[in-house]
Amino acid sequence: MRPTLSALRAWLKHHQLDAFILPHGDPYLGEYVASHDEGLCWLTGFSGSAGFAVVTQHQAWLYTDGRYQTQGAQQLVNSGFELRHSGRAKWDEDLAAAEAKGAIGFDPWLHSIEWHAQYEKKLAAHHWRLMAAANPLKELWQGRPPVPAALVEIQGLNFAGESSADKCRRLGEKLAAQNAAAELVNDATLVAWLLNIRGRDVAHIPVVQARAMLHASGQAELFIDPHKLSDAVRAQLDAHITVHRPDQLQHVIKSLHGKTLRLPSAHTPYALLQYVHEAGGVADTSASVILTARAIKNQTEQDGARRSHLRDAAALVQFFAALPELIKTAPREAELARVIAQHRARQADYVEESFSAIVGWQGNGAIVHYRAPDEGSAQIAGNGVLLIDSGGQYRCGTTDITRTIAIGAPGAHAKEMYTRVLKGHLAIARAQFPVGTTGGQLDALARQFLWAAGLDYDHGTGHGVGSFLSVHEGPQRISNRPDSTALEVGMILSNEPGCYLPGKFGVRIENLVLVIPAERPNFLRFETLTLVPYDCALIDAALLSPDEIVQINQYHAEVLAALSHAVDEKTKAFLLAQTQSISA
Repeated sequence: MRPTLSALRAWLKHHQLDAFILPHGDPYLGEYVASHDEGLCWLTGFSGSAGFAVVTQHQAWLYTDGRYQTQGAQQLVNSGFELRHSGRAKWDEDLAAAEAKGAIGFDPWLHSIEWHAQYEKKLAAHHWRLMAAANPLKELWQGRPPVPAALVEIQGLNFAGESSADKCRRLGEKLAAQNAAAELVNDATLVAWLLNIRGRDVAHIPVVQARAMLHASGQAELFIDPHKLSDAVRAQLDAHITVHRPDQLQHVIKSLHGKTLRLPSAHTPYALLQYVHEAGGVADTSASVILTARAIKNQTEQDGARRSHLRDAAALVQFFAALPELIKTAPREAELARVIAQHRARQADYVEESFSAIVGWQGNGAIVHYRAPDEGSAQIAGNGVLLIDSGGQYRCGTTDITRTIAIGAPGAHAKEMYTRVLKGHLAIARAQFPVGTTGGQLDALARQFLWAAGLDYDHGTGHGVGSFLSVHEGPQRISNRPDSTALEVGMILSNEPGCYLPGKFGVRIENLVLVIPAERPNFLRFETLTLVPYDCALIDAALLSPDEIVQINQYHAEVLAALSHAVDEKTKAFLLAQTQSISA
């Protein structure tokens, strides 16, 4: 049992609580958090980006989704925590079966309004009561990393494509039409997009930890540590933005007494709803007016995405051209991750990785969000399958790409699985669909060829992607989960079906796609942004239809045309070989 679990149970007893729930998250409710907020990892040893722990005096559970079941099982050995699948096990029902009932503590800054509304009555029915409490990590976590303090940077019009003043004006008009005086913006990525600011408070996501308030008038208020604003940045902030210290937020909320304040329930901590209630204000918990606006990339952002993917492709193709020689040295997974980052770093406007690269050899590739340890990762030698999922943050855009590569002679079974995944990937890429279609309606196109073999994958087929922001961005997605968000022109998503055989190998093929108008009126289609060849050594052409072969050959011709002048002669020779036409 981890000593942190014993310490938490002692803390519970001292504070007269019978249980505590701790999510992976921070007060900005982001998916990715700074090291200061990796409390779930500190408590459990689990390092995934999604999950939560529920601890009583006698039970301890870690809940996470399908992406992390294999990783969780490995990291929780001897931890005292039982791994649960968050899509199948209900934590409130697990608590209902617990021997003792009583008060379950939660930090109201780490849970959304939506979460509290969903579980308060459910838990009461099981004789548990939710109780807002202090975060035990403040007392228990010795050596906790400091609060991030990165400086704010301005995202210029040459990348943003629209001034913050114009964004606030048009979205303020939407608030006014919905009878809201203002919207409190808690999500740091939404603050960054709305105010055209960026920062380095969180690894891989260029944001600063700050909140904002958008008024129906088009004025905005920024609540931020003043030390994060240099004099030069202050001078560049648009005139419609007023800057406050974070501790002034409660006072500003009180000043809105009697007016309606939008608090998007999925993105706002329950603590801020408490502020509004204490101030006698009126809370409107409907969806943010900013969320969909951010998802629809303007022309400048679309052009930036194309540039970033061209640069990213040049870096990746150079890496893949050098890979055969690297493989002769039997490199470790972590070494290849570092080499990929080095190739990207040579590209213009590159800032950092958009997430920690996933380089998984053989069975490690079957761990969906595997991350090779810095020391002692697997050596790549012999025959097998190598899965590489990586991405870059460029000032002009965010990239995310997965390629599965044959090393030596991987065998017929690997080729069959790769080709089935590729067929689903191609089906999404060529889809044409009527205006109003959701990603959920497209999801089965990607899974059908795996279903035919009795297989599936336990993650979505596609997630939204930001513009020099988070590599995971909502509300758009392609998923088998319920979804009401229609795909619209300008949205960027991933196209990434996969197949995972634990202990053997994993296959995933991922490109990013942009929603654009189709030639047929009132229909949409995808433009593929990613420009890196598939691995033809893993394709079983006998499993492909004639149309799929034409589609692959056309894509490879586009890749060759785009990259021929962006790489050196040695890499160009590799590219020519990798983009040769295939036939049945």
